[in-house]
Amino acid sequence: MAVRCFYEDYFNRNNLIQAEGFWPSAIKQPGAEVNIGEGLAWRFGALLLNSPPAFIASAIAIFRGQYTVEIFKEFTFESAHLLPNVPEGHKCGRLHGHSFRVGIHLAGKVDPHTGWIRDFSEIKAIFKPLYERLDHHYLNDIPGLENPTSENLAKWIWEELKPLLPELSAVRIHETCTSGCEYRGD
Repeated sequence: MAVRCFYEDYFNRNNLIQAEGFWPSAIKQPGAEVNIGEGLAWRFGALLLNSPPAFIASAIAIFRGQYTVEIFKEFTFESAHLLPNVPEGHKCGRLHGHSFRVGIHLAGKVDPHTGWIRDFSEIKAIFKPLYERLDHHYLNDIPGLENPTSENLAKWIWEELKPLLPELSAVRIHETCTSGCEYRGD
């Protein structure tokens, strides 16, 4: 990450920077651009000596590109199902369909080179075989989804994806615009 430094304006007031070797010589020129590496991040941390340790650690981690985020990719599919274990006469016991929306969430440290956890196109490619099994199919016929509640569907998707997406942190299912569930593993 390149950063434009205004040494004279911002850092000259601090005696720490006067120590020989604290800054690379290139940064001592006003308006100079340098690459911030691990060593410089640690030196920058020294400027924050009056800051709480957790803040310093977070600042250093961000400069290193080692911060944790959660990303998500959403998919939609149309499917029919019925719920076999509901009381007799329950509306969900009859064959009906949904426009399902699925959110695949991944959490992890951002790769300092790519700037992401995982490419969204990779997530799409990994989900595609599941999409093809779910979209415009009768869910009850899919092994493992004989009782295809949103809860069971979220867990089933998790179990299918977790070996392929170790960063998987949640599967969110919306069976309607106001109803759904989220599964985060056992």
